[in-house]
Amino acid sequence: MVLCHGGSGTTYGALAAGLPIVFVPMFADQRTNAQLISVAGAGVSLTSARSPSRVSRHRWDGRPAHPRGRHRILAKSSYALAAQVIAEEISSTGSARDCLEELFAR
Repeated sequence: MVLCHGGSGTTYGALAAGLPIVFVPMFADQRTNAQLISVAGAGVSLTSARSPSRVSRHRWDGRPAHPRGRHRILAKSSYALAAQVIAEEISSTGSARDCLEELFAR
């Protein structure tokens, strides 16, 4: 399990490793990443008390935040399974190196 703000780099790295995520989004792309991964079932999103656009101790979707989001992630295997499915999708996708090799092989 990874606990993070939900920036794209950390989110991608966690999912590539097949790890579910507990998000505490604060700004930029973090809320969007948290929402998308939560909908995919590979994480949960909690709102930071310092988050300016949300009520303290509530999630982005307005439901009360559970102070033990990490326990939910660890207790339910569905989060880890969803993260593993995403990891498999990521690993089957070509890398930037694969793309360059294909472009310059011609």
